[in-house]
Amino acid sequence: MAAANGHEVLITAEERPSNLSDVLVEYDYLILNQTTTVNRRIISRMDSRDKVVEFSMAKSPLLQFRDQIISLGIIPEAGEQQRRTINIITDLCREGYDEAVQDIFYGANFVTIESSKFDSEVSEVLVKPYVMSLLSRKISDLDYIPRTKEYERILDLSRSVTNYNVDYMRDLLRNNPHTGEIFGKMEENLKRVWNELSFY
Repeated sequence: MAAANGHEVLITAEERPSNLSDVLVEYDYLILNQTTTVNRRIISRMDSRDKVVEFSMAKSPLLQFRDQIISLGIIPEAGEQQRRTINIITDLCREGYDEAVQDIFYGANFVTIESSKFDSEVSEVLVKPYVMSLLSRKISDLDYIPRTKEYERILDLSRSVTNYNVDYMRDLLRNNPHTGEIFGKMEENLKRVWNELSFY
């Protein structure tokens, strides 16, 4: 794929670093848009990382590659006209990242952010809903009849998990540094709700 200024960019599902290193000789950049676990494995086995642009949704596990790669992230926003702002992870990116990012994604909206803040935002707007969706899937029965409006809401939430995205969800939950804290707070609040009910 050619970028706006004529750079050759490779977007691939290939996961073998040896093959990617060979192919990358012909390209200016390699964009990795897979799970954090897969991206980290690929990057760790590459001899040269300055051409790598990665879009993992969990950044803390990639801090070992600080100043060696270009790290970006997109958090999809709700609404009829969804904004697609590209987050530039400044404490991960190598020198000269701004020129490269402008070359590849000319005309896009950019904001700069550090990895810890990005992970925190993702935990709020993606990890929490994913946890609730997985939980709803465990406790609901898709075939249950009769249904109420309230039950339909639970089913809608449970449907956020599909066979297509379940591996992506699980990878994000495992790699986001705030997941354990979220589960801890959920457990604490479940007990609080139960205790509040016990007073009646």
